[in-house]
Amino acid sequence: MKIKTPSVLTNDRYALAQVALYIFALVLGVTSGFQAVGAFSASGVKIPEGGNRILLFAVPAVQNAFWTIGLMYLSSKLSSDNTGVAWRICVGVMILQIIVGLLVLIARVDLISIVTLALAAFGLGSLWVGREVGGEVGEIS
Repeated sequence: MKIKTPSVLTNDRYALAQVALYIFALVLGVTSGFQAVGAFSASGVKIPEGGNRILLFAVPAVQNAFWTIGLMYLSSKLSSDNTGVAWRICVGVMILQIIVGLLVLIARVDLISIVTLALAAFGLGSLWVGREVGGEVGEIS
């Protein structure tokens, strides 16, 4: 019995990298939502003396929201970019995720850190394989 490869994986050479970027964007979006709730909620969380709740929670929430939007846009532009800029940025994002995943794995070993590291590594592998399948970066195929 032969297993047929899904057409998405054969038609879109960056499918795994795009899925990884969307998952990272989803995680950052949820984190941003929790931080926004923490910024404007009642004082359930102890703030250090002289700390400002808005600065501690709202600013990172806005930064994570912008990262979410950027990762989603980058993932959508990865297949249609003829200049190779999106590919290079995605490689940088995946390498950054691998470094952060390794640091988290050193700090504590749990399932989430292992899955995050594996997702980033497979996303980087998908980018390399997709580049070799599709020709050089910047080449219109």
